[in-house]
Amino acid sequence: DTRDMANPPPSEKEQASVAVLFDRVQANETTKSYFVDRCAETDRHLLRFLRAKDGDEEEAFQKIIRWCDWYTKEKVHLPRPDLCLAELQSGCTLYMCKDNDGRPVALVRPALHFPPSHPKGFPRSSTEWCTISSACRMIELMEDGVETMSFVVDLKDFSLKNKDDGILKDLAAMWAKYFPCRIHHVYLINAPMLVGGLWKIIKPLMAQRWVQIFQFLKKPTDLRAYIPQNDLPLQYGGPIVADFNQWIESHTKFVLEGKPINIHKFCRRGQGEEVPTCTLENLEHEASSAAEWTDDEN
Repeated sequence: DTRDMANPPPSEKEQASVAVLFDRVQANETTKSYFVDRCAETDRHLLRFLRAKDGDEEEAFQKIIRWCDWYTKEKVHLPRPDLCLAELQSGCTLYMCKDNDGRPVALVRPALHFPPSHPKGFPRSSTEWCTISSACRMIELMEDGVETMSFVVDLKDFSLKNKDDGILKDLAAMWAKYFPCRIHHVYLINAPMLVGGLWKIIKPLMAQRWVQIFQFLKKPTDLRAYIPQNDLPLQYGGPIVADFNQWIESHTKFVLEGKPINIHKFCRRGQGEEVPTCTLENLEHEASSAAEWTDDEN
C-alpha cells in the first residue's frame, strides 16, 4: 500500500470510529446511497471527515450529511460551462502535473481573476464551480494510495487592486466543508510584500493544520524539491516553454470533458518553434528571482 502520508493510516481508535460512522451512514436516507459497500476507499473517505472534526463522531456524521446533501443538490459530478467557461478560459487555474509522490498539482494565478472583461473579478458562482470541477477532476487522477493534491500559487502581479478577501474566505470554507483533508500543500511563489502583511493577520486565526499546508518558497526554482523538474515550465525552474493558449484550451477540456492533459504537449520548443533567446533569458530570470517576502517563521 502506497498510502498518502499526508493522511496517515488510522489509529485503532479511528478505525473504531470509522466503523461506527459506516453503520450510521448506512442507516441514514441521505447518506446510504453514497456509502454502499464497506471497503478501503469508503473507510478512507469517512476517515477524512472524522479527522476534519478532530475525531468527533457526531460532528463528522453531520458533516457527511451536509456533504451528501450538497453533492446531490448541486449535481457536483456534472460540469457547468454556463457558469465557469469564461473563468476557465482566463487561465486562472491550470492542471500542471503530478508531484514527486504522485499527487496531482495545479497552477493558480490569482491576478488573472481580474481580467479586463471582469474588472471586479469573476462572479462567486463561477470561481466556486471552477474550483469544484477542477478538484473533482484531480481526484479522478489519483492512483491507489494517493488522497491529496497540491497547488502552486503564483502571486506575480498580485496587488491590492486584485485582492478579493471575500472569495478567499468562501473558497477556504468550501474546501473545509466539502473536500476535507484533500490538500497536501499550497506552494506560494513570487509573493510581494503585501502578502506578508496579510499573512501576519490571517495566520493567527488559522488552525495549525492549515498553517502547515502553506509553504512560501523563496524562488520558483524551489519547486524542484517537490515536483519533477522535467514537468515544470521554464519560469518555474523546468525546461518547458509553455504555450499558455494551448494549455488553457486543454485544461478547459480536462475540466468540462475529462480529457487527459499533458503539459509537455504545450512546449513550444517541443513543437519545433524557435523561441527568441531574450524570451528564454527572461523566463530563466523569473525562475531564479527571489520573492519579496517569505514566511521565515514557518
